[in-house]
Amino acid sequence: MAYLWLVDCKEVWCFTAILGHALHLNAGVMFLLVTKVAGTAMNLQNIAARVYADYFMPNRLKEYAELISCGLSNNYKVTSVIQYYDMLVNNEVGNTEKLLVLRHDIDSDVNIAKQFWEIEKAKGVFASYYFRLETLQQELMQNIAGYGSEASYHYEELATYCKRHNIFQPEDVLNAIGSIQEEFIKNYWHIRNMLGVPLRSVASHGDWFNRKLGMTNRQLLSKEVRSDCGIEVECYDEILKTGCLRISDTLYPEYWKVASPIKAIEDGVKVICLLTHPRHWEANWAINTGQNITRIYESLKFQIMLKS
Repeated sequence: MAYLWLVDCKEVWCFTAILGHALHLNAGVMFLLVTKVAGTAMNLQNIAARVYADYFMPNRLKEYAELISCGLSNNYKVTSVIQYYDMLVNNEVGNTEKLLVLRHDIDSDVNIAKQFWEIEKAKGVFASYYFRLETLQQELMQNIAGYGSEASYHYEELATYCKRHNIFQPEDVLNAIGSIQEEFIKNYWHIRNMLGVPLRSVASHGDWFNRKLGMTNRQLLSKEVRSDCGIEVECYDEILKTGCLRISDTLYPEYWKVASPIKAIEDGVKVICLLTHPRHWEANWAINTGQNITRIYESLKFQIMLKS
């Protein structure tokens, strides 16, 4: 149980499965290994669901296309975050028009991001795409922006800086905030110059380390930083959070948090803000394994550093 405390429970299956594979254990032995390590922390259903989601789940983009079609057939205007923001600022969100606002946080698997965009392009709708430094793809982002959708930055400098410099306490984060902001500004302008278009909105990435710190990446985004970069809105600003139903995709088997977007559309919810992530639309064993191993390593390092 002490080991399970070191690593978030949802990562235990990954560690044991990888270990079993490396030792060339057969499926039966690997199953026993996983259940032995997980113990009471996870039930078998949760383990099976996570394995399926990360390694076996087929492509679900047909469902995404059907979702967009459902919105259009129910007279929804399907738009991007920045287009929705402009409508709010200009008081153009009327009493009769229904809106489906699409946001994609590209945490991983850029190929799925491209498939999202191809579907939207075929249906003549728009969305916002927020790329991390590790998922930047210049050609795709420029194509998205050139089409009329939005390609921008999914930033995480507060978490990455603190992990790199072994900062674990909120007061130490505040002492380093100037350096963190400088790093953000440098990365922001690199992306903006690379794309050749303004990045009017940005979206904070939610790293596990933010939850440990009790601080979001958004806390680096002061008024001065926004002004220096020309950032007009952050995806978690109040103006974008009020007056809409915010729905996010999630892991199999639930697929959606808060509500089913199809049901919300059919119920005629006036403004639906829909957030998606590539990981929840098709299993990519290589990318998912890499991210899970990184998470385990960082979690262990965090606990060891706290005890030292």
